[in-house]
Amino acid sequence: MSTTDEALKRRRAQFAPILDAAATRHRIEPALLRAVAYVESRFNPMALGPVCGANAERARGIVQLMPAVCRELGVIDPHDAAQSAEAGAKLLARHLAHFGGDESKALGAYNWGRGNMDRLAADQLPPKQVRTYVARVLARRVVETPGTPT
Repeated sequence: MSTTDEALKRRRAQFAPILDAAATRHRIEPALLRAVAYVESRFNPMALGPVCGANAERARGIVQLMPAVCRELGVIDPHDAAQSAEAGAKLLARHLAHFGGDESKALGAYNWGRGNMDRLAADQLPPKQVRTYVARVLARRVVETPGTPT
C-alpha cells in the first residue's frame, strides 16, 4: 500500500464519524455524504478547490463549500471538518428535497448549483463535467456502503 493510500485511509477513519453524524442529523444516507467528501477532497479538510468565477473564489474544506454557501449556512471555518460536514449535509438534504429525492439531480446541484440544474429543460443533460461528477460520487457510495471493503 502506498503512502498516499495509507494517508487516505487514516483521513477516512478520522472524518467518517463526523460525516456520518451530520448525514444522520439531516436524514441523508451517510455513505452518500462520505462519497461526496471523497470525490470533493479525498477526506481532506484543508483542501482548496480551483479558482472559480469572476471573484476568483475557491471551494474549501472536506466537502468543498463555496464562500457564498458558507455565509448562507453560517460556516465560520470551512476547514473545520465538523462545520463543513454539517453544512454539506444540510445543503445536500436541501437539494434532495428540492429534486424529490432524485440523487443525480441533487448531486448535480451540489456540484454545479441548484439554479443551473433548475434551468435545464426536462430533456436536457447537464454538462459532461457534472455528469462525470455525479457518476463518480454514486460509484464511490458503493465503496462507502457498510460491508464494502475500502
